[in-house]
Amino acid sequence: MTWIMSAICLLQLDLDAYRWKSRVLLQFGDQPKLSSQTQAAFKERDLILLPANTPELRKAFNVNAPYTLILIGTDGDEKARWLTPIDPQLILSLIDSMPMRQSELRRKSK
Repeated sequence: MTWIMSAICLLQLDLDAYRWKSRVLLQFGDQPKLSSQTQAAFKERDLILLPANTPELRKAFNVNAPYTLILIGTDGDEKARWLTPIDPQLILSLIDSMPMRQSELRRKSK
């Protein structure tokens, strides 16, 4: 999995490239630094954090708040949206409760 931590313009962001491979967390605004433990947990769940703080992306995702996180599932659909910084553990718990993640865990335990 590749961690992309640079500015992204609308033309470079192709969420279809991640479909069925990774979950995507679009970050609009500044987010506190992630601990190495959280980064490892994101990697384990195939979750990629993408800074998306451009006017084009704000318009494309209908983001008006100064800060927004959008979780995109492996199916390419928006799963959750937060308008304030949240504890990454809440994001991980949400992912862990999803059917696709449950299926991944069952496959790994065999």
